[in-house]
Amino acid sequence: MSVLLSARALTKSFGPRPLFENLSFDLRAGAKIGLIGPNGAGKSTLLRILADREVTDAGERTARRGARIGYLPQEDHFPEGATAFEAIVAALAGERLEDYERETRAAIALTAAGFDDPDRQAAALSGGWRKRLAVARAFALEPDFLLLDEPTNHLDLPGILWLEKLLRAAEFGYLAATHDRAFLRGIADEVMEISRVYPTGVFRAAGGFDAFADAKRRSWMRRSSSGRPWPTRCAARATGWAARNRPNGRSRALGSKRPRTDASSLPT
Repeated sequence: MSVLLSARALTKSFGPRPLFENLSFDLRAGAKIGLIGPNGAGKSTLLRILADREVTDAGERTARRGARIGYLPQEDHFPEGATAFEAIVAALAGERLEDYERETRAAIALTAAGFDDPDRQAAALSGGWRKRLAVARAFALEPDFLLLDEPTNHLDLPGILWLEKLLRAAEFGYLAATHDRAFLRGIADEVMEISRVYPTGVFRAAGGFDAFADAKRRSWMRRSSSGRPWPTRCAARATGWAARNRPNGRSRALGSKRPRTDASSLPT
């Protein structure tokens, strides 16, 4: 798979405290990646930098020429007074499309999102339906790679399962920041964590969340046995994280005890 988006030595600070330093990685076409990290690690800021919505203090963000990088922020904003249909058509205004092509894309995206009334005012939608509309808008723009910041915010369980299925079927790759471990298991073939406890600021492993958890434990054990232990506070964090996030653990969200419910247990 070809590289669509690259980060080279990205550094970002707010005040005297750096969020992250010297982050370097590549994002390839078709890759389905989950992004995790402790609160305050800078996940949202990193996504905005990758989306070219925020500047970095140092380093470089590079996108392949012509690559369409989509971005789904945590907060959903739509044109004032717009209906669901108009909100998507407005997002397509900059595309080189005929009017009927924009309208067709909007109709397809809204149908996929489960809208039965495209003329509902976007401002009158519940939080969950606003999120569905934001996802539909992002998909209508047909990105080559999509950056998603906590995309399950405001979604109920059927909405989360809908989003899992939608992302899994997507032809494009994505990087999704989330605290929801079960959602992460459902959508990621690779997991990347940013944290200052790592020498390079990032730890990345292929194979989904459980494989990532195993790789992280093995990395910590190798480091400890090599005579190069992490600082005591970092080792304690790693040990506690491994205990909380062992495969088939009970908590749905990272650091939470909300149980996972799958599609088979939903009422019919």
